[in-house]
Amino acid sequence: YPNTHTNIQVLALQALCNLARLRIGVDSISKHQGVRNILQSMRACDSVAVHEWSCKLLHLLATHPNNLEIISSDGGLEAIFVAMVKRKHDIRIIEDSLSILSKIASIGLGVDMFAWVDMTVSVSKIHSGISCIQILSCMIFRDLAKISFDNQECIARCGGIEVARDAIFNHQEPRVREEACTCIRLLSSSNSTFIRRLIAQSDVIDALIMAIDEHPTNDRIQYEANSAFPFICGYVEYGIEIISRS
Repeated sequence: YPNTHTNIQVLALQALCNLARLRIGVDSISKHQGVRNILQSMRACDSVAVHEWSCKLLHLLATHPNNLEIISSDGGLEAIFVAMVKRKHDIRIIEDSLSILSKIASIGLGVDMFAWVDMTVSVSKIHSGISCIQILSCMIFRDLAKISFDNQECIARCGGIEVARDAIFNHQEPRVREEACTCIRLLSSSNSTFIRRLIAQSDVIDALIMAIDEHPTNDRIQYEANSAFPFICGYVEYGIEIISRS
């Protein structure tokens, strides 16, 4: 392994996935260059099944920090990106791929910012009704937005604000709205003229108010959404005026 025979590839990946569900399995696979072999398999075989099981296995192995570094530095992100481009409508591949990217973003490892943000926005719109994909997308934007002003600009220009806003409008699950409100709060704090104009001209305020009204006992939603308003109220040049209901 890797073997050019697709069926053998799939069976091997399935067996490794079963093993990787145990911590000892993750350690064992990692120790034997498992991540590099999986990436080689993804590049060598253009099969939906191979891509699905490879992404699933990489997702399981991503709990090991060393594996995240290998994925981000040994062409792993490129292999995953190719799988996402080819299989944009495959929910399993997209979910596992976004989960891997989320882990990489959360520890600040470098990624090709525009390509990955653009891809995340694209698959979020394709799978707008899938809660887990909306959660992962907002988590990725959240972690990337914390790193730099340039990241915030990139997220906004690629459509990340609209993704977070629509996640609130389209999903009632608290977990989705928690991550979406956090993403909006971080982006609203930016000094970027582009981001301020985009928020002022969109329905972001309506989305935040909806989240606040529909989740009165959810502390995180209340905190994140309400924390965005002081920044948004500062957009005086765009005529933003928020009137207290008290």
